[in-house]
Amino acid sequence: MPLATDGVAGERADAPLYRPGMERGPARRGRHGLVSGGDGKMASRDTRARLAAAGDFSLCPLPQGPLAEGECEAALAAVRPGAPGLRAVVRDGPQGHPEGSAAGEA
Repeated sequence: MPLATDGVAGERADAPLYRPGMERGPARRGRHGLVSGGDGKMASRDTRARLAAAGDFSLCPLPQGPLAEGECEAALAAVRPGAPGLRAVVRDGPQGHPEGSAAGEA
């Protein structure tokens, strides 16, 4: 059950609109450790870092842009020191051969 939802007009950037909802959820429950879900625009480094710093979590698709070798791991380590690395999500491809489709924390 959502603790906070927002419906907004579409003519503004989404990134600044996530913070009020992210703050209302823990305030209503009186604790952290909650999960905030959103679209790809919620995946900004700043938004995810704010959640992690408060002890909360995010569920959103990460951008598909190319990253330099080790950039993703370095970003995760900066936000969650000591956290396990990413694990590949593997599925059967069209020819029956395994192929990676995503990566996430275990």
